[in-house]
Formats: sequence, C-alpha cells, structure tokens
Amino acid sequence: MSTEKRFKAVTLCMSRKAFDLEKEVLAGIGAELIPFDLKPGADFRPVIRDADALLVEGVDTLITEEVINGLTKCKIIVRYAIGVENIDLRAAERRNIVVCNVPDYCIGEVSSHALTLLLASVRKIVQTDRLVREGTWNIRSLAPFPRLSEQTLGILGYGRIGRAVSERAHAFGFRILANDPYIPEESVDKSKVTLVDLDTLLRESDYLTLHLHLTRETRNMIGPEQLRKMKKNALLINTARGEIVDEKALIRALDEKWIAGAALDVLSKEPPDRDNPLLRMDNVLVTPHAAWFTEGAYYELHRKAAEEAARVLLGEKAHFPMMLEQ
Repeated sequence: MSTEKRFKAVTLCMSRKAFDLEKEVLAGIGAELIPFDLKPGADFRPVIRDADALLVEGVDTLITEEVINGLTKCKIIVRYAIGVENIDLRAAERRNIVVCNVPDYCIGEVSSHALTLLLASVRKIVQTDRLVREGTWNIRSLAPFPRLSEQTLGILGYGRIGRAVSERAHAFGFRILANDPYIPEESVDKSKVTLVDLDTLLRESDYLTLHLHLTRETRNMIGPEQLRKMKKNALLINTARGEIVDEKALIRALDEKWIAGAALDVLSKEPPDRDNPLLRMDNVLVTPHAAWFTEGAYYELHRKAAEEAARVLLGEKAHFPMMLEQ
C-alpha cells in the first residue's frame, strides 16, 4: 500500500461512521482524505480549494458554479447518493471535472421501503394499532380492505429500483404496469410487467409508486392534471424525491378526495414545517427520508464513493459518470 500522499480528497460529511473505510480505500492510491463536518452556515470552500477529489453528502450541500470555479485541481466530484441535483453539472463539465453518483447501493432498501409504505397504508397498520391501544378490537370501522391480488400497481420510473419493486411486488399477485420512456420493451419481462404510456399508468393504477431522478423534466411531474387522472381510490407512494410531486396540488387532491391517500418518504422541504398539512392528514403516511438506510447500505455507499474517486485519480474511467440533460 502506498504511503506517499499524491492526492488530496475532501469529504463533506455529516457523519464520520465510514471515515476509516474511505480513508483506507484512498490511502491505497496515495490520497489523503480530509473530513469537513457539515454544519449550518459552515464555509467549506477554503478546505476544498486545492482538493483533487471531492465527496459530497447531503442534498442541501450545494456545489454551485461559484464553488466549482473555486476548485484549482479537482478531477472528480462524487455524490454519496443516486441523485446529483445539488451539483452544477454544466459548470463541472466546463472545468473537465467528472461528476459521479452511486446508483446501485440501496436498491433493496428503497424498493422494500416503497412496498412497506404501500402495505402499511393499504392494511391501515397505523390506524389499527391506534384502535387497539384505545381499546377497540375490531377493524370493520376502517373498511374497505382491498385484496392485493385484485389490484394494479403502477411503477413510474423502471430503472434499478423500479425493477426491484416489480420483482418484490410480483409475489403479492399485483397486476403490474410501468412507464419509463428510456427503457426498451425487449428488456422487460412481459410475463410480470406491462409497459404503458403515462396516461394509462395514471388512470389504471390503484397504487402508483415513483422511482425517478429529479431533473428539470421530472420536477413537479405529478401535478394537478396528473392527480385528477388517477383513481379516487388510488394511493400515491413516493420514495424518490419530494420535488417530483407538486406538493400543493397533492394536498388539494387529498383534501378534495381526487385520490384516497399518499405514503411519502420524501417531501419538497425536509424536514417539513410543523404546520405542513400533510402531517395532519389521516390518509397520509410519512417517513423521514429513510428508505435508503440500513447500516449495510451506508457502508457500501461510502466504500463505492471512495473507490470511484480512486479510479478517476488514477486516470481510469469512472464507472458512473453523470451526463448532462439534453
């Protein structure tokens, strides 16, 4: 293992749980890893100015054009996540800086969480638990309870996570529909899922689960028009990004019963304001952007991010470079 420090890498992080793991990976190529604790208002620019590699945690850590233009040696920026919406890709491209994500680290976790939200909502787990605690041993007041094998699950975004949802959901007997304009039909197992257009997905899904990157194209993609097309008994599940859904339109849709409910792991503002109407609705289930997390996924994420940085610093091709939107 090399001991000569040829490179400087900086990790902008909120936790150092995986620091020793990343440090070991980067030390193997002669890179010193320097941690910077992310705190509100902290200026990290002086620390990263002469970094050869930058590893970024937190969607609120904005790597803007100004930040990127202040980098003097940087070859790669890696986001500890799937989404890279907090990094100015165009500015990075102009500076010949590779931007990478880690798109394959929490597939099982997020797909399982999406189905957990679906099942908890459909089986009304929170409500029945409350009834029992209040002394009621009867679920009939919470009817109806649909039979899952008679329901249609719609998956919007059929990449790694969408496919994992499909595989898991198949065991419950759902009819499964999916929409993704970037997925070729021949890559889909038609015995398990049917690719349809967006209108058909919205109109026919009893449960619609979102698995999209946040881009200019997908921001507010689920708005009033889309919500009005959904069934009145429909449940919207979002474990992707809050901004994919027009939150004001969703609140109205729930208030006016355009749809039956929502199960959300992500919101447009995180953490939400305490007076957010979604937090007061009995037909809404909210978890704190937790779908991605297990200890195993956390360490895998940080290891893969460090390995990606090491590859590029050594002059090798990145495994997961991000491309600019057309």
